[in-house]
Amino acid sequence: MGYLLNRNTFSPNICYGKPVAHELRFTGETIPELIASAMTRYEILAAYENLGEQDLLACLFSPLS
Repeated sequence: MGYLLNRNTFSPNICYGKPVAHELRFTGETIPELIASAMTRYEILAAYENLGEQDLLACLFSPLS
C-alpha cells in the first residue's frame, strides 16, 4: 500500500495545509465523514467525478490523512 502515500499532497496554500486527495482540494477527512453519513464508496465516486478510487483509498488508509 505504499503507493497510497503518493496520492495525498500537502501545500500550505491549499485547504490550509491539510492533506488533499491528489491535488483535488478534497481533504482526507472528507471521505470518512461521507462514509459515516452512510454513503457507499460507489455513491461517493458517482457524486465526486474527479475523485478516483485510488484517491478514495488513500483518504481512508493513508496515515497522512
